[in-house]
Amino acid sequence: MGRVTFSSGRAPGLFSSRRGLTWQVVRLAFMSLLLPLTIFALALALTYGFAKAALREGFRLLKWFPAEPLGGARGLRALAAPFAHLGVRHLPLGGIDEAKAPTYLAEPAVAAVGGSWIAPAGVIGRREWDAIRSRAAAAVALAGAGLLSI
Repeated sequence: MGRVTFSSGRAPGLFSSRRGLTWQVVRLAFMSLLLPLTIFALALALTYGFAKAALREGFRLLKWFPAEPLGGARGLRALAAPFAHLGVRHLPLGGIDEAKAPTYLAEPAVAAVGGSWIAPAGVIGRREWDAIRSRAAAAVALAGAGLLSI
């Protein structure tokens, strides 16, 4: 059985799923947290079927993981095409670095990208907070004006 992680911190309504998730769990979780069903990040939204199921439940922001092993921006473009008219946006994660981020951000269906290059484990372990701030600022600059267009 899988596990479900919920967060009500800085991104209320965002959750990540693992194998074993059912739509009943999704509905109950959002009802119990009293969160609007607006942001849904499904780790397994890597196929048309998973994306279609999320759309049936009313979600319009889908996490696509692992992005690079699933074909990169080209693979995401193929998955996103049938849903473009519905305003579906994607959050690709997994294998994306600072060099690949602009390719994803150029895709109309991409709301944002994430990557561990911003805060690598070694930098965190050494408590190099200024380096992380600098990396985060560079990532925001990559996104430009479209950063908050979810």
